[in-house]
Amino acid sequence: MSILNIFKGYDKNGFNQKGIHKNGTKYDQEGYDKNGLNKEGFNREGYDAKGYDAAGYNKEGFHKSGSIYNKQGFDINGFDRSGLNRRGYRMDGFNENGFDVTGYNRRGFDHDRIHKNGTEYDDEGFDFFGYNIQEIDFNGFNRKGFNNDGWHINGTRYDDQSFDAEGYNKYGFNKYGVHRNGTEFNEYDFNFQGIHKNGTPFNEKGFDIDGFDESGYNQFDFNKDGLHINGTPYDDFGYDKDRYNKDGFDKYGVNREGVSKRALNSNPNEK
Repeated sequence: MSILNIFKGYDKNGFNQKGIHKNGTKYDQEGYDKNGLNKEGFNREGYDAKGYDAAGYNKEGFHKSGSIYNKQGFDINGFDRSGLNRRGYRMDGFNENGFDVTGYNRRGFDHDRIHKNGTEYDDEGFDFFGYNIQEIDFNGFNRKGFNNDGWHINGTRYDDQSFDAEGYNKYGFNKYGVHRNGTEFNEYDFNFQGIHKNGTPFNEKGFDIDGFDESGYNQFDFNKDGLHINGTPYDDFGYDKDRYNKDGFDKYGVNREGVSKRALNSNPNEK
């Protein structure tokens, strides 16, 4: 005996063989037909016979167009390839300029650089750009990128234009070509452009502002790569370009950390 006969011609969902529900329509009380689809052609999970929802996406997030983006360029969550929704906001609620729908950025500042607290500084004492009243940022760097110890945010003693915290390059010149001594020449008589007082790039001994001659060697016969004229990293006395031997000591027996060999021998735990 069939299930239809048991239920007087209706299956367990209340439909007969012709697809008519016991309520006299093609749809049950929830609005679904014999095949489990509503009038729009979607099942109870919201997908059509081909597995796509009303927006055209399947369960895996792919659009019927063949990619994860629909014809308007938005994915299943409503974000485009750059991560913005139709209103121009990212998933975290901020737009490309970093402001939310109320006009504040992540730190609570508006477009006029005023904080929610009504002042130019947040509750920690930092302004829109991240500097406190002493012009120091969260990490201890000033607007020029230097901390109190003279280190730049790039990890060196010089900024990206090769000037230190005081505004001088490694030769002692500022960006205007004036040396620390107040003249246009440094203590070796070279100017900002590396020209000696004699009008050439070399001094009377034949060395340039970096201490190298026309052949590219310094007074100790090392080139800019640290190789001696003998083809090794050490001169004929066993010292490298920084005047340390293979054991790391200079001619006075002091290592690069400033510790003498005698002190190390008296304290074997000291490296």
